[in-house]
Amino acid sequence: MSGTLYGKTVLVMGGSRGIGRSMAEALAEAGARVLVTARSQHDAEQAAGQIAPSAVGVAFEPQPVRRPSSASRRRSGTGPAVSMWC
Repeated sequence: MSGTLYGKTVLVMGGSRGIGRSMAEALAEAGARVLVTARSQHDAEQAAGQIAPSAVGVAFEPQPVRRPSSASRRRSGTGPAVSMWC
């Protein structure tokens, strides 16, 4: 599987531990540049540093979606994308 995602960037939400961490590691092994999110910047950066040299850790603060239909509209028309929820 090594190298099959070379040149691709993947965002793994919750990638600092558990299933998300395992997915981030597998994607990095397959050649992807991995963006790992976590609720704390420290956790995100620590996980990214352990996953791959090219991995990036990003903290985020969850926000409620007030109108789910508006979130769906924003996604449409943006072209091909890969969504991964962990």
